[in-house]
Amino acid sequence: MTVVPPRVRAKQQGEHLEIDVLAYANGEVNRAFLVEVKSHPREEAITQLKITLSRFRDFFPEHRDKQLYGILAAVDWPPALKAQAIAEGLYVARIHDDVFDLEVEQDFQPRVF
Repeated sequence: MTVVPPRVRAKQQGEHLEIDVLAYANGEVNRAFLVEVKSHPREEAITQLKITLSRFRDFFPEHRDKQLYGILAAVDWPPALKAQAIAEGLYVARIHDDVFDLEVEQDFQPRVF
């Protein structure tokens, strides 16, 4: 990704959207990744990220043509919740020692939102 701003906020017609990290690239890559960061995620984090993904193009029409993906990042992952996020097509990542590691299998098929 060529642009990776943290804490992106947008307002539109009295509503707002907040993204922990937005990463995107134009040109041939033409993708965007929304990252939701949690210390200890719960099931609501998956729902929250999916809602943010569904609203993204309304708030950021300049990215309307990009393939859009979700990443749920956490310090500590309960195994069942990690499996649920992956099953729903979200990337999962572990944050430790200022390192961001994706934790999906080689054959993972992410959902394009």
